[in-house]
Amino acid sequence: MFVSAELFDLRAQILRESLQESGVSEELTTRWLKIDDAFRHSIVKSDISQCEKHYKTDEFVNIPKPPGF
Repeated sequence: MFVSAELFDLRAQILRESLQESGVSEELTTRWLKIDDAFRHSIVKSDISQCEKHYKTDEFVNIPKPPGF
């Protein structure tokens, strides 16, 4: 799946809100998000051409940005 920096940031925001709504402490939320952000360099791509297949049958998923976002 092609994940842009914008999508990764949106995902982090949703994760933060979900943890807060679930009553997770701010300290644990911060630690969790810090660990999650450590994977940013492996996940975020600036272009779909940077994606790599693991298997010959793999296909890349590139979901277009919805209108109005």
